[in-house]
Amino acid sequence: MSVSCPHCGAEFEPPKASGKPRSHPQLKRFHALMQAAFNHRPETQSEFRPRNKEHLRYWLEKEAGHFEVVKTIICKQADDPKRLTAVLTAVLATASDDNLFVEVEGLSVVVKRAVSISYDTLAHRRACALFSQIDDVLKSLGLDLDKLLKEEVYVV
Repeated sequence: MSVSCPHCGAEFEPPKASGKPRSHPQLKRFHALMQAAFNHRPETQSEFRPRNKEHLRYWLEKEAGHFEVVKTIICKQADDPKRLTAVLTAVLATASDDNLFVEVEGLSVVVKRAVSISYDTLAHRRACALFSQIDDVLKSLGLDLDKLLKEEVYVV
């Protein structure tokens, strides 16, 4: 699978993961946590509404800093980024690509893409760090991960 540079369009192969092999139990825990988090997502959470488990996973990866910037649109007026972000978010809501997200940063609208966590591209230690950061994001949303994994969370 080749990747193209969002700035110049150059095609290249993503780097292969090196070092310690990935942990299958860790990956199984991660995916179980994603399913449980999707099933028990707090209604008080931000404006983000995931369509499915994968959409939530990509959003959490992006929140944890595991993303690439696809496009930056600089706006001339202070209220333009919010309007443009609303339009782009509505467009992305109907897209089949769940790993793209739109955010306002100052006077810019930034389109971010969650990066792959495949074995070939994400080494064990980097995966450990990413999964730990995602745990922190979930905790910041008020979720108890141990209860979540045991499905002891009851949404009222």
